[in-house]
Amino acid sequence: MKTVRPIDERRRSIPLSRPQRLLMTLTVTAAVASGVVSAVFVVRSGDPDGFLLLFTILVLTWSYVASGMLVGLFLRAGPIVVLFLGIGTAWLARALALVDGPAAVVATVAHPLIRVLLVHLLATFPETRARTRLDRLIVVANLAMLPLFVADSFANRAGRTDPCLVCLPSLGEDPPQSVLSVAVRAGTVAIVVLLAWSLYRRLTRVGGMQTAPLVLGLLLSGQILASAAVPLVDRSPGTGWVIINATGVVIEVLLPLAIVVGMVRAWSTGSAVRESQMAATSRAEARSEIERDLHDGAQMRLLSAAIRLKLARTRLAGRHADVEAQLCGVENDLGRALTELRELARGEAPPTLGRLGLRGALAELAAAAPVAVTIEGAPEELPAHVAQAAYFVVAEALSNAARHSGARAVRVRLVDDNAPDRSRVMHVEIADDGVGGADPQSGRGLTKLAQRVALAGGRLEVSSAAGAGTSVVAVIPCASLLPTTPR
Repeated sequence: MKTVRPIDERRRSIPLSRPQRLLMTLTVTAAVASGVVSAVFVVRSGDPDGFLLLFTILVLTWSYVASGMLVGLFLRAGPIVVLFLGIGTAWLARALALVDGPAAVVATVAHPLIRVLLVHLLATFPETRARTRLDRLIVVANLAMLPLFVADSFANRAGRTDPCLVCLPSLGEDPPQSVLSVAVRAGTVAIVVLLAWSLYRRLTRVGGMQTAPLVLGLLLSGQILASAAVPLVDRSPGTGWVIINATGVVIEVLLPLAIVVGMVRAWSTGSAVRESQMAATSRAEARSEIERDLHDGAQMRLLSAAIRLKLARTRLAGRHADVEAQLCGVENDLGRALTELRELARGEAPPTLGRLGLRGALAELAAAAPVAVTIEGAPEELPAHVAQAAYFVVAEALSNAARHSGARAVRVRLVDDNAPDRSRVMHVEIADDGVGGADPQSGRGLTKLAQRVALAGGRLEVSSAAGAGTSVVAVIPCASLLPTTPR
């Protein structure tokens, strides 16, 4: 299955202002530099306590708080802001481990809270809420385990600093010392494995700037699992924990910034798609209004003139051949003018689409096709831009089947379905029994068609193995998938 890439349309985005770009660039650069410096300190020290612990915690606190500020500046995404600020505050509270007395209790609670908030953040990215059953299971299980994580943190306190800055205390035990430690280790491994699988599934569906946060989330999941495995292969407190600490610090510093950049870029691109959809709908409505006005005005007068010319030519039949020929030419010119006027008023959208709906318009299209066409499915109440995109996908596929593939039969399926994130999408599938072997990148028709589908926020895929016919699939969202809006 090959995806036909449209020309430029899917890369359109609303540019950020110069101060916004500068702020984002400086923040990302500073975060990366801080993460690298912190990792170098961890590797060189081998004993992350005192100043090193405080320095690392401040870097992580700053990373999440700054990211929350960026989200608040660019987007209205309240849940993400709350999570970022919550994680940043929990990291800051983690520094209280350096203080003796009751304040250390706060640090003990903050330690597992960081893990819980991080898992919640990753399970709900990029929609800001859990949309699939798997993600909801991860969120519920993660929150349900929080009391056990806190109890485990109190039961396994190792002085002012724990051996692992970025994992649960009992994960460093070998073997676990209590039933609580066994439950916490098993629960943590189960939740992180489910999270890694969810992130991998999302990674296979998205692209662009949303890829980096998912990859970092997978790495963080692996880092947490590694913290449970290190004691099994390295019982010394040195090398294994140093590598885990360095890896975890870098990932956690980069993760919130990657999420912010991905969300801003996704909203920016999505805003361009939404504006294009609104513009396409407005153009369609304007064309329909112009068509109605022309039908009631100039078109009716031209049609009346053509009828009167035909009557006059009939009366002169056989008596004035030269006049009759001239009238015949004028009648033909009027017929062509009427056709051009209809096409001009119609623009790109056939009038039958507005009059009969998508199913009715496709039925007329199928009746005029030189091959046998079967239509399955009858979605209702589709947005205008979705119906138009679906119509032209079918029209182009039928035209190609008749002209190039040598097909005898074509099947058209219209499926009104839900995407993995439970948003409504329209699937348009056209399959023929022709010779196949079509190259989706070489044909201008398919490229322009992919551009039209991309304008509606969808994608076009073509499969055409030699001797196996051609299959064209368009997936068109019926509404925006992005949860955020500009301030």
